[in-house]
Amino acid sequence: MSNLVTISVEFSFKGKVHRPSVEVQLDRYIKSGTYPDFHQLIAENNAFDLYSYEYEMIQAAPILYSNAEGLVTEFISEGVLNFKLFELAWHENKIQQELDVLVQDSGMESLKTNHTLRELLLKAYQLGLKQSE
Repeated sequence: MSNLVTISVEFSFKGKVHRPSVEVQLDRYIKSGTYPDFHQLIAENNAFDLYSYEYEMIQAAPILYSNAEGLVTEFISEGVLNFKLFELAWHENKIQQELDVLVQDSGMESLKTNHTLRELLLKAYQLGLKQSE
């Protein structure tokens, strides 16, 4: 599942309202574990000089999240993205997809219908993570 979202800021400069935005694919950032400076990303993708007063205004403005697609839609409220909860859900969803593939390959019934097996496999996975630390 792809998690696309439009990030934007709104600011006024010299009597003009600016609403620069850029669409970002969040999955690649979660996979890498690092996020870019979204303010800088907005500025660069909208031809704002990083050494300008406009860029300072961009940095001071809160980032707004909109036009989301995928799992991320559940974690945006009034333009604010709860990154922590989204990231947790993303990782859990990824694990679930991997477990679904294992179950399908084994010929067992779907984890969507067998909740006990799903919970057991998730606990086993989490136990394995703890053991590897």
